[in-house]
Amino acid sequence: MNHMAQVTAMSRLVFTPEMATGIRAIDNDHRMLFDIANALADDVAAGHGPDKLGSALDALTRYVEEHFRREEKMMTDCAYADLTAHMREHQNLSRSVYEINQLFRTHPDQMPWDKVGAFVTSWLKDHILKTDMSYVPCIRNFDGTKKCGGQPAIQPITMHVAPSRADLLFRCSNLLMEDGEAAKRLEEAVAAIEAAQPATNG
Repeated sequence: MNHMAQVTAMSRLVFTPEMATGIRAIDNDHRMLFDIANALADDVAAGHGPDKLGSALDALTRYVEEHFRREEKMMTDCAYADLTAHMREHQNLSRSVYEINQLFRTHPDQMPWDKVGAFVTSWLKDHILKTDMSYVPCIRNFDGTKKCGGQPAIQPITMHVAPSRADLLFRCSNLLMEDGEAAKRLEEAVAAIEAAQPATNG
């Protein structure tokens, strides 16, 4: 089966000097993401089968989540003022990567690899040059005691759910991060469901 039938190729990425934040852990993560994305592009160009491509996509998905957790921990520690908005963007990006992975699992011979490459290129470059650069002063000036803003209003968490529930989790988490009327109603609904559950003896 020709896995390149629907596409031309994925573009390779170059980590340029202006993408460096000066924060070693973050820059190392970004370079690793570029390396993983380029490895995937090379596998696509070589016409490798679903096992090889699936492994490359899994590696990208895992490292994206690992990087986001590390980045969010740093922003939380220094009480970065735009943490909520940044985490929301992370969630949207994670959701897109997850959907790409799921599409590959169900239709490996119909993957629009050129569009996947365009998304990854736009995401990495735009996210690093625009969104990530905004937190650099806060993290670089944080000495472990002085924060650049108020106490963080949210707590990063990691959850594992069935694929069929992933979209629901994304939607609920976005509502909770907004912390508006919808978030309150969601909390009330969860509390009502929990209250209706039969008591268990521990």
